[in-house]
Amino acid sequence: MIESMATDPLSIPERSLSSFDWPSLHARTRLHFQEHECVQDMVFFDTADQVISALKELYQRQVTQARQTIFSDQRSAGARHYPYLGIYVPVCDSTLLQSYGLFSHPGFYGTTITQPVLYEGYLHQQITLLMQSHEILVGVGKSPRHIPVAFLPSIPLEVMSSAEIVAKTPVQGTGPNATSMRVHLPSLYGLQDCEDEAKDWDALPTKPLGLFSAPRIDYSLARLQHYCGTSADQFQNFILLTNYSHYVDSFLAYAQEQERLKQGYVSWSGPMGRWHRLDQGIPEEYVDEGRAFQMPAYHLQKADRQGITLINIGVGPSNMKTITDHLSVLRSHCWIMLGHCGGLHHTQRLGDFVIANAYMREDRVLDEELPLNIPIPPVSDVQQALHQAGTRFFPDPDQLYRSLRSGTVLTTANRNWELRTTSFSPLIHRSRAIAIDMESATLAANAFRFSIPYGALLCVSDRPLHGDLKMPQSAQNFYKDRVREHMLMGITAMEILSTYCPLALHSRKLRGFQAAPFR
Repeated sequence: MIESMATDPLSIPERSLSSFDWPSLHARTRLHFQEHECVQDMVFFDTADQVISALKELYQRQVTQARQTIFSDQRSAGARHYPYLGIYVPVCDSTLLQSYGLFSHPGFYGTTITQPVLYEGYLHQQITLLMQSHEILVGVGKSPRHIPVAFLPSIPLEVMSSAEIVAKTPVQGTGPNATSMRVHLPSLYGLQDCEDEAKDWDALPTKPLGLFSAPRIDYSLARLQHYCGTSADQFQNFILLTNYSHYVDSFLAYAQEQERLKQGYVSWSGPMGRWHRLDQGIPEEYVDEGRAFQMPAYHLQKADRQGITLINIGVGPSNMKTITDHLSVLRSHCWIMLGHCGGLHHTQRLGDFVIANAYMREDRVLDEELPLNIPIPPVSDVQQALHQAGTRFFPDPDQLYRSLRSGTVLTTANRNWELRTTSFSPLIHRSRAIAIDMESATLAANAFRFSIPYGALLCVSDRPLHGDLKMPQSAQNFYKDRVREHMLMGITAMEILSTYCPLALHSRKLRGFQAAPFR
């Protein structure tokens, strides 16, 4: 017999699902999401495949309806809604040791979903892992959050500006025969990140399933297209970030070598989003298209998105924060900085390599989001992969010890720090920093903030404290001699990491005590 819901319709005891009457459990869970999240028409499913199919069908139906009405005079044109994924977990297993795909508290979890085709593999993995690890109830419904016009796939926004859309939005009268049309444009409301650690989870009626809401994801996907020149579906799970076009040339040369086909790479794409099969060659002039974008991205792709993306971000911690804020919604497996640094120790030589195993954050761009008193730990698997890549290029132990060092990297926002050595020298000496750059600590801090494995492999391009300044001719000689080797070491490390199990690579040290269940 179905229990009465009159006493406390939203109170569900913490016990196994098998002890519940299913119709009652469905009704109570549906009512919770309706009361607290305004979710309509929630339907429950038993497998991850069914959940993904429901999300795709609902999202496509909402997008199709919006496309059909966006420029017409129909009522509430464009007022379509993101799908909502809701989960109820009655009991948490505290013995689970995996880094994600588990619940820290029993109760209700949910999030809005966007572009489920793009995120199909990711969602399927997360939902499957949760279903395997817990007895849970999973439902899909329609959220109250509207899909803004600018975030609708395949809408030719260049045809009409936002101002023109608003101008074509009539509101006529208030009687029964009056027409009213509302076109939803992007809003900053709801785009903030989910700051899990700052919330009292016990007080939340519905806890977040992931770090980002659907509007926040759509916003970042649009920014990636703007900055990088390529759509989100081209990005791979392993991302290298660099400062120089020389590295793009080296990356293209690597992609053009025939053995890449034997390693599982199938295609290449760059800015402007044009794809090229590797067995048909890559037109070299397409590299120049990157000049039209602030941070052009280039993708050496595998069928399962386990390939490598290279982004030329330019110089400085602000650029690094900007791009990683948006890359975070892709839920990558690893970010590695391939950059140049100033060698600070007197034993270092030009062309030596540095693996960052600690970061000094003098860049200041993330101080509000991540206070300086929070340590940024190295990720052991990434450190080991970078070191293993180094051994392939320096097989002689003495040469490896001489040319590849691990140590603290100091990141500053002041490119002309050399002019302030009086103030920098005490900091360098006390910290034992062996390298100084402008991006590595920023990448590490934002990756730690968003639970993305990270690392930095730097190459010593100058030694300002010891008289080796970066001058035009010496810089050109450096680029000629070291860029290819540096790039190949970074690629090798990523290829090593791609063989790791994601559950092992995504270390528990990157997850909070109240982390969202999704990776």
